[in-house]
Amino acid sequence: MDKPLEGVKCIVSSCVYNMDGNKCTAKSILVEPKHAHTSDDTDCSTFKPK
Repeated sequence: MDKPLEGVKCIVSSCVYNMDGNKCTAKSILVEPKHAHTSDDTDCSTFKPK
């Protein structure tokens, strides 16, 4: 099993990188877009469906 990223919480259970306990096992994450103004404007581009 991959090691989760410290300090990164993910509640998207349909993502291949999601681990029990709301953890993310991706090697790194990319949150976009560059000019977002609120958290509602952002997306995790690392997401991959299970």
